[in-house]
Amino acid sequence: MQLSTVFSDFILSFVSIFVAIQIKNITSYSKAVGFLGFIAIGISAGLGAIHFLGIEILDPIYRFSVGFASFVGVPLIGTGFFHIGIKKLEKNFEFVLKLSFSHPEKNNRTC
Repeated sequence: MQLSTVFSDFILSFVSIFVAIQIKNITSYSKAVGFLGFIAIGISAGLGAIHFLGIEILDPIYRFSVGFASFVGVPLIGTGFFHIGIKKLEKNFEFVLKLSFSHPEKNNRTC
């Protein structure tokens, strides 16, 4: 039994599931993939807390969930943040393009 790992996995599980519940708006692509990523990590960390308590009956499920969370959960969270960042980047880029291609009117007065 490794109590420090039990506590850290429990805290990770609690925080991940809490964040997933906070962003569970499925209408947004970035929130939907973030939700799935945080749920995968939360479930995996919860099973890790059980595993490190010394309860080995769930080991096959724990091993699968760790692999799933690391290969699918973390990239899903990254995809969600990337999608949000691209939207902001597109807005800023459009603004910069408008500024760069808008020419001030020349004053054609002659003296």
